[in-house]
Amino acid sequence: MSRVLGAFTYYLRCTGRNRISSLKRKLKSPRYLIGLVLACAYIYFFFVRNLMNGSMGSSADSANFGRYGLTFFYAMNFFMAWILGPFGRGVVFREAEIQQLFSTPLARWHLLLFKFFQAQGQLVITALIFAVFVSRHATLPFVFVVAALYLVGALAHIHAILASLTTRALREKNGLISFMAFVPGIAILVSIFLGVWLGIQGQGGMKAGPSLVAVLESPLLSAVLQPLTILADFVLHTNGLSFVVMALAVVALAAVFAVLVVVLDHRFEDRAVKVAALVANVKKDGLTALRKKDKLVVKETRDSFPKLAPVGKVWRAIVWKNVVSIGRLQKKAFRVLLSLLFVAFFLASAIGDDATDAKVGAIIGFVSMGIAAYACLLGPALLRVDLRIDIPHFDVLKSMPIRGRDLLLGEVMGPTLVLAMAQWCLTILGALVLPAKIGSHDLVALERLAIILTAIPSFFAVVFALFTLENLLALYLPSFARLGRGMKSGFDQFGQNLMGAVIRLLTIVIMLIPAAAVGLLAVLAQDYFFGWPPQVIVPVTAWICSAVIVGGCYFLLCLGENRYEVFDLSAEALTVDA
Repeated sequence: MSRVLGAFTYYLRCTGRNRISSLKRKLKSPRYLIGLVLACAYIYFFFVRNLMNGSMGSSADSANFGRYGLTFFYAMNFFMAWILGPFGRGVVFREAEIQQLFSTPLARWHLLLFKFFQAQGQLVITALIFAVFVSRHATLPFVFVVAALYLVGALAHIHAILASLTTRALREKNGLISFMAFVPGIAILVSIFLGVWLGIQGQGGMKAGPSLVAVLESPLLSAVLQPLTILADFVLHTNGLSFVVMALAVVALAAVFAVLVVVLDHRFEDRAVKVAALVANVKKDGLTALRKKDKLVVKETRDSFPKLAPVGKVWRAIVWKNVVSIGRLQKKAFRVLLSLLFVAFFLASAIGDDATDAKVGAIIGFVSMGIAAYACLLGPALLRVDLRIDIPHFDVLKSMPIRGRDLLLGEVMGPTLVLAMAQWCLTILGALVLPAKIGSHDLVALERLAIILTAIPSFFAVVFALFTLENLLALYLPSFARLGRGMKSGFDQFGQNLMGAVIRLLTIVIMLIPAAAVGLLAVLAQDYFFGWPPQVIVPVTAWICSAVIVGGCYFLLCLGENRYEVFDLSAEALTVDA
């Protein structure tokens, strides 16, 4: 234990010193200083004020909703570790940690204990973030909610390590033993599906409009969710001596999981070395390093998706290249998407007239569509697989017979399609689970369809416009724009991302002015000449305004062709982030 504490203390001292030194250098630049100020202001108004306010109280209806919502979240957290396999890459070590720790006389459980110590900061921050949302449904003071969320988060972290090491070790075996890795996930899925079906049948089937609350409280599904419901009640409603007893029980259960991890003693060193090498290669070569070299060659097989035609327009090939580069892990993402859609259809079919049902549907629906809208602001900073990674390779691209407008259109369309499809899925989920009655208004099926048909062109147009502006900025001012993949970490960078989101929001407002003028004329024309209902006028107007926005952006891309033709890579001072 003393060796682990010594190694962790040395790690904290060195990383802290390096981060402070790096922050001092960055603060000499105004954009980093402004970003740090914005990040501190955001943290204060979003977290510190809630911490100072203490208990926020909770009504009976709100507490009931919080209980079901937190139970569902913990179900996703604990169950998905067995259903979808290990989260991320399992137990991950950095290359420097491997060099410093693996060569010392430390046992495997020492290394895992070091990683657990290292995760404490993330667990505390996650507990603070979730406490902001959960405390309004809790009867406990804010500090106790944070403590309970931290303990349950630590339990989930150890459980995820146990699931990761166990399933990976079983899958590496041969024969029937490897199939055992799928048994827990299959058993959980069968129990959930059977519990949902029995709960719906117990209320007269789908035609009877079953209540979501009643389905969740059906005997089988309630038994499956009972351990997670106990954890949710511990976070929300446990007071006094009962809180201490529950906290000790959670710590004891986490200790049992930790003992199982130590006793099973699964090997992870070889994989940790491979993952560290992959991370180093990704920093140097990008996402192509995630696949073996022979896998990067696209072969003509029926299983290759998306499939590139042998002939066609050049911009489609650029789109294909960018989409494939983004979607290296498309199979797992597809499974997650199917799970989300299943949840949406289940909620849409099981939400009845109960007050809790309606609240669950309203919150999930509006939050899903809100996330889809917020993705417009953060998406261009997250999905940087466009000109911002290809500008350093312009000497190669300009040697190919590619027109500038085709290249620019393909670069913009790739991440636009990926982000827009994610927004469409969130919108469909939100429209399906909205309750049948919002306030005094009855939400009919035609209005749900109108929401979806409005969101499809609107999200695409806004995202297309934002990616167009980001790429044109990188094309005209490459030394000012940040090139490279992904988002950098740090409080200062977080503030810069906030600045970028505000700038994009202002851009959307300015960009919508001409489209809004055309849309107003379209609304008046449809109402005067055709007399269509709002459920038809709104989607039609959205398609017209989106066409105006996309057309204007394509015109800007055509103008950018001249800049592409005269672009001299050797004359630009580029700064590329890994």
